[in-house]
Amino acid sequence: MEIEIPSLQITLQDYITDEVVCQTRLDQLLLLDERRVNVLEYLRTYQNHIKRAFAKKFIIHEFNIGDLVLKENQQTSQMER
Repeated sequence: MEIEIPSLQITLQDYITDEVVCQTRLDQLLLLDERRVNVLEYLRTYQNHIKRAFAKKFIIHEFNIGDLVLKENQQTSQMER
């Protein structure tokens, strides 16, 4: 013997009017739009944070002809791989 318990949605279906459904859906859409804007704002903030962190570590070096620089030993680097 199975006992069926009707869901709240089925129970309230007779009491909900079309206006209430439309308003509820509109509220949900507005909430989703607000969340989307918040996520976009967070994404921009995060990207700027990462950009600043990278810029701190990245140093531009300008070399002129005749400057002494270190040269990578390619034989050693190939052996490490």
